[in-house]
Amino acid sequence: EVIGRSSVFLDAERVRYEETALGNLVTDIIRQYSHADMALLNGGSLRAGIDAGPVTVEDVFKTMPFANEVVLVELSGAEILQVLGRSVKGNRGDEDGGFLQVSGLRFAVRNHGVENVAVGPQQEALDIDKRYRVAINDFLAAGGDGYALFKEKPAEYTGLPLRELIVETIRTRGVVTAEIEGRIVRK
Repeated sequence: EVIGRSSVFLDAERVRYEETALGNLVTDIIRQYSHADMALLNGGSLRAGIDAGPVTVEDVFKTMPFANEVVLVELSGAEILQVLGRSVKGNRGDEDGGFLQVSGLRFAVRNHGVENVAVGPQQEALDIDKRYRVAINDFLAAGGDGYALFKEKPAEYTGLPLRELIVETIRTRGVVTAEIEGRIVRK
């Protein structure tokens, strides 16, 4: 069943080590539906790209074969830095399913660490003491991919099934597009 179109190729080849248009599209959908300050998604949950042109339900299920649910957690800015540090711990090109695709924040990667973290539409500097609502999937909430910090946090299970949100978004918009925006920059 064709549910809409993609105006661009949404590549899944690099989701485990750099920002991708596919990662941006999916994390934006998560943040939109959850009304969170930011959304984080492990790259390993995105398994196939979506070609430009017609998009089917099957394409979405190939892209995201896991029945993940959107979960909300509250993190301090300091904890967000810790999580982002885990995300970039490997070398460029490493196949780390825990590398995070992001929405609602931007940061630079330097020497396997993060710097210049900015949040929100105004790109304000991350406040290490401020509390942020962060949308993740239930795999990360359970501590998957080495994110033990999430497992320690009270989690609000939203009941929002991620694959179905993607399908609904494509149906509603008719045409989806996304691009690399400099959310994650390597220095």
